[in-house]
Amino acid sequence: MLCLSHVKGLSIERTPPALENALRLLEENRSLELKTELLKTLGALQSGDIKVAENTVSTLLDAIERKSDTWLHRKWNAEIESQAGALSLLQLSEDAFYEHLLKLMLDGLNRAQTGTDPFPHFVIDPVFDVETYVCMLLSAPHITHLKPVTSPEYLKNGRYQRYQSSITPNAFQDAHRRVRFVWFTLDRVMKHPEVIALLCQKLSLEIPGKYKVHTRLQIDRAGCRIRPHLDGENGGLLTYQMYFPLNKSNFDTGTALFKRQGDAFQTIRKMQYKPNLAYAFRIGRDSWHGSEKPLPNLAGGRLSFLARIRAEV
Repeated sequence: MLCLSHVKGLSIERTPPALENALRLLEENRSLELKTELLKTLGALQSGDIKVAENTVSTLLDAIERKSDTWLHRKWNAEIESQAGALSLLQLSEDAFYEHLLKLMLDGLNRAQTGTDPFPHFVIDPVFDVETYVCMLLSAPHITHLKPVTSPEYLKNGRYQRYQSSITPNAFQDAHRRVRFVWFTLDRVMKHPEVIALLCQKLSLEIPGKYKVHTRLQIDRAGCRIRPHLDGENGGLLTYQMYFPLNKSNFDTGTALFKRQGDAFQTIRKMQYKPNLAYAFRIGRDSWHGSEKPLPNLAGGRLSFLARIRAEV
């Protein structure tokens, strides 16, 4: 595993901050088959020529942008071959794709299985059809298009463990066109009045007179510890989360719903981090949720989409 500690022993008096930042970024992306390229970068550093090293790193960072789409396509080659419709969905107009996603979302919400223990929640499994799910995976943003959460809570051994981006007009400007096409459309779907009404109905929640819907994409990396919390800040009413794993491993890394007993937390239900699954819960004084322990090694990180409805005064 390459990390900045490997650079410390090299015969270089001082590593420029820009180069250190670039190396850290490369380390964060090592899951994207960059081993060979990283070794070349180390070779340039070992030469002691900082200028050569900087040029090598710069070229490699450009390669991340160019090759990430190719790598993602290769990972899902088998699924693409059997689900050619996933690619055809990306050729729809924005309005046609919106109507497609909206219909599936409303259908999924109507199928949602509700529960009340330890607090009101529901699960949709699956949310979309296979073709649509694969279409969304193909449009997942690269981690370089998200920003690290710089809280000490998500920093371990010099590596950030959580990256995220709100889905706003300025998001993903440097990403592939399909990233904006897919996730901006899902953001639009989550703000549809019928979707809001069903979300609230399923959780026995009265729709407030004024509210806002905030959406974001998030990647949690190995070692991330999501401690029990409520999501009640800033007038939060409900949280919706959908998982996008790249494979069928790590099912046990989903969110746990807790019941608080003094200073301890008992797991009452645990969501499976599995393809095409979503859950939501009503935020309240007892809506404790999080992870039971730090996340294990995850290929590509734990990607998820989140939407939160907040009341406005």
